[in-house]
Amino acid sequence: RPPAHGRPPRGAPMFGFINRRKRWIIGATALGAASYAGYKLWQRQQEIVLIYREVSKALRASNSRLKAHYDETQGSCDQAVLAHLATLRSRLAALADVEAMHARIRTESDRAAKLALWEELKLASIARTLTAVYALVLSHLLMRVATNLVARHLMLEHAATRAQDGWATAEAGDEVVDAGEPRPGTPASGPALPVSLQLRLLSAADHLVKGPGLTRLLATVQASVAASCASLPDAEVVDYARLERLLAGAKPIELGAEAYVRLVDCLLPPRPAESSGLPSAAGAAGASVGGQSRAAEEPEDGGAPSMGRSSTSLSPECAEAAWMDSQLEAELHATVRSAPFAVLLQQSFDQAFAELARDLARRSGLLPDSPAGSLPDSPGLPVAKLIPRIANCVSSVLDAPVGAGRDAGHANGYLTAARRASSLAEFCFMVYAPAPAGHGLGDDS
Repeated sequence: RPPAHGRPPRGAPMFGFINRRKRWIIGATALGAASYAGYKLWQRQQEIVLIYREVSKALRASNSRLKAHYDETQGSCDQAVLAHLATLRSRLAALADVEAMHARIRTESDRAAKLALWEELKLASIARTLTAVYALVLSHLLMRVATNLVARHLMLEHAATRAQDGWATAEAGDEVVDAGEPRPGTPASGPALPVSLQLRLLSAADHLVKGPGLTRLLATVQASVAASCASLPDAEVVDYARLERLLAGAKPIELGAEAYVRLVDCLLPPRPAESSGLPSAAGAAGASVGGQSRAAEEPEDGGAPSMGRSSTSLSPECAEAAWMDSQLEAELHATVRSAPFAVLLQQSFDQAFAELARDLARRSGLLPDSPAGSLPDSPGLPVAKLIPRIANCVSSVLDAPVGAGRDAGHANGYLTAARRASSLAEFCFMVYAPAPAGHGLGDDS
């Protein structure tokens, strides 16, 4: 009932105002809440877009650095091959001394003995040049495998370092970090590859270049040349097509299982027996862990140092380095014995021998400067005049330009020809990029 003094209760006008306009007030409140929620959603979306842009920028920068590192690795392979050519040239000159045979022929007075020396000189000249081509291609591909294996481990170590550093930064509440340059002093999540093991892997070609592998390869080529070129008459005229067939017939190794096994034996030393203990550079790796360095021991027969050594008692650091060395050695052998490597090897041989045929044709006048695809019109050259030119090709096969920097490999025509193999880029990336377990190059061999 109304109050005694006749006035309305306090607050009644406001309640009446709200009661009359409650729909408008509810709508305005809902509109404001929706606007605020939309603003917060838009703000969150902008934050996500900003994070996406930063991550995309970091990934693009990381991919650019990864590609640059890959390209730098391939250039380092050519530099490593060129560093071996002088040793190959001097060793081949000593193993097949064609110049000494020339001197003996000039001083020999007996005609029958001179003809026998000439036959020996003819076969030695062809065998030395073909061995030089084989040694160049084999050392090139082996250095590709070893250098890309080392680069892959270094890349994975760098990625693990960046991932751990990124998580630490994110947990600290900082902004998104760039996955690029590593911060010094940040430990990797996995064991680092010691420098001693890197050097041992990069010296895998020493068995062929400095060890008994080159002697075995020369003997294999000499046997093939003796079987295919022994009945080659000196007066036979050789044109460009005949020259190509002659070189193809003298190639001792094709994509056959037995011949390929012999080739691998020339390329890499046999692995030590599994029962001989931990095959590794335990001593060298342990010295590296301790801050010292020690050269690999030379074998008693003067050959190249093997990839592994056995040890009876090892510290944990040396045992870890021994295990890593054993894994690297197994991966190197599995890659060299894989089917993709065999296919690439055959393609590289074909390219290198085609370059040898062109080089001999240019030296002999069988292939003048003519348009591509046109056959030369020269009638040919006798075998007796072709042999000295074959012997002189060794200088161009094992030519190592000085002072050419990263482009030095392009100055060697045979190395350039070997790089024209169609599967080279794909194979190098397969070795460089980390493969899932069970899908490596050597898993199906």
